[in-house]
Amino acid sequence: MCAWDQFINRIIGRRLRGAMGPMLFAAILGGTTPAHAGCMPAPTPELRALADLAGRNPASVIAMKVSATDDMVGLGWQRAAQAEAYDTLSRPDDARRTAGAMLDKTGAANSPVAAELLTRYAMNGFRAQEIEQALPKVEAARKRVTSGSPADACLQIALGEIQRIRGMPEQAVVYLADAYRATLDPAMKRQHVLATEKLARVIDWAGDHLQAISLIEEVIAWDRERGRTVALSNDFYFRGVFNLGRHAYRAALADFQRSRALAPVDVDPVGSAYLDLQTCATLIQLHALGTAKAMCLRAHRTFTQHGEIASAQAQLYLARIAFDQSQPEKALTRLDALIASKDGLASFASLPEAYRLRSDVNKRLGRSQRAFDDLAAYVRAWDRLRSSEQAKQSTVLRARFDADRAAARNEELQQQLSYATAREREQSKRYAILALSGIGGIVLLLIIAIMAVHHRRKLVLLANTDPLTGLLNRRFVNAHEKSLLENHAKTGASLTVAILDIDHFKAVNDNHGHDAGDEVLIAFAETIRSVVRKCDVIARWGGEEFIVIFPNADQAQAVEALRRVRAALLSPIRTTGGAVRIRFSGGVASFDGIGDMHALTQRADEALYKAKTSGRDRIEAAAPCIRTVCEQDAAGPPVRPALRAAS
Repeated sequence: MCAWDQFINRIIGRRLRGAMGPMLFAAILGGTTPAHAGCMPAPTPELRALADLAGRNPASVIAMKVSATDDMVGLGWQRAAQAEAYDTLSRPDDARRTAGAMLDKTGAANSPVAAELLTRYAMNGFRAQEIEQALPKVEAARKRVTSGSPADACLQIALGEIQRIRGMPEQAVVYLADAYRATLDPAMKRQHVLATEKLARVIDWAGDHLQAISLIEEVIAWDRERGRTVALSNDFYFRGVFNLGRHAYRAALADFQRSRALAPVDVDPVGSAYLDLQTCATLIQLHALGTAKAMCLRAHRTFTQHGEIASAQAQLYLARIAFDQSQPEKALTRLDALIASKDGLASFASLPEAYRLRSDVNKRLGRSQRAFDDLAAYVRAWDRLRSSEQAKQSTVLRARFDADRAAARNEELQQQLSYATAREREQSKRYAILALSGIGGIVLLLIIAIMAVHHRRKLVLLANTDPLTGLLNRRFVNAHEKSLLENHAKTGASLTVAILDIDHFKAVNDNHGHDAGDEVLIAFAETIRSVVRKCDVIARWGGEEFIVIFPNADQAQAVEALRRVRAALLSPIRTTGGAVRIRFSGGVASFDGIGDMHALTQRADEALYKAKTSGRDRIEAAAPCIRTVCEQDAAGPPVRPALRAAS
């Protein structure tokens, strides 16, 4: 489990977190685990009433003194009710500790109270170590209970929740959908409600917000019928999250208000702060900036007081509000501090949004270069986040789900859930890219056209980014060559261009495979990026060629930078095809005020040609430009002889 997943799961016991925006937030996060009068029914009316009280007045259940009795079964059910009360108040560590301590004392591993305690124990473990401890216990317990029994259903629900927390929604769907079908009997209504609530979040994670809302409304009806106000507060909270995911902001706001009205006062201040945070996000979308600001400020104070990293998310929303209220300087101050720390925003998947917002702020303040740099950082961060999201999301298809649910109510449920793992999708995508490399430009334009519906400002930068290395591409350099020269003319600063070509790259593909070749290109690009200055422009020029534009640097400074790149490549890199030693040849030319960017790159290319023909693994600097020769080159430079076959 990656570090980001571990953080998310640590705070899953709180109210649902904020993310880089309401839409993404509703799609990728799972939320708390509200209790529903226990999964297993207690054996006596008194104990059943105690479990039901955990959803109405959990604080009183937690505060009660457990009766001193030699009856371990009765004591186990009382502890289970307390674990459920902690669960209802979004205190998973306390719920897990209470259930786990009693679980070791129950003795009969296949008893109903043991199944209840184990279910609570498993569904409140969010750290990787806790998941690894719970999973084998639940699997072993399920082998000991009768198939199709209430205990079997509870343990199956626990397995589904474990898989959801692990980021395996396709496996979670299998367990939870089976539990949903297996509990259609009215005698297993409480297990059916719990399975429905868990399944709703997986379905929402897969992007089917309307289906998730339909499922959670069954849970709302159950808790409303029994007057379980605190559990009902959690239900409305989730429905608000699902509505937020489908951009139904007014419906989401109404659900958050219902949740707030039912939540216990002063019992869970951090949970209330998360509700404030999400209400703030919703109000921003509804342009109620004054009220949104008050909510975010209150959430930020609480998060800061309790040491919650979510304070970064509150500050991001406050920066958005300041920008929308025409206070760009105030927004910039918050954003600079947030991006400098990064940890809080990265944990909430909000770092791309911070870069995007700071780009807009810098643009409004007339800082074009900073705005462009932030936009480039936004695209890189967004692409990484999108890949992570796609790797975890389920590809659950709901073509027959509505019909299956209707059939289930008539005891004729025949349901099929079709899914494909994220790994298969990524593998298919990689093979498709390799097979269709000849039409990669068309595919890129198609992707850009689709994304432009919601990310219009991102369109231009995506078109100018190399998909393999993440660098800029030749199209960008060609499109901006005029502005580069204009800046040089205004400031009088030096401008130097270097063209680099990986030596014997064809041999890498032939001897180690094309996957290794791609890894070499990526490693080479990352090495250049780590060595040169932040202000230098790096682009993939084509194939194994790269171009580096050094503003405010002369030829000697550029050559020195390339030597540092060579020094950084002394050790071979590891690829899937084996260790590969990267060497390169380079040509460097400085602008002398004659001709245009095309002539400058032509001179650098000719210097590269000289380096290749002189034995490779060397850097050649172009001779100073003579006016008559350079002017003639600018009018129509000769074409360099082909050298790629021996690169």
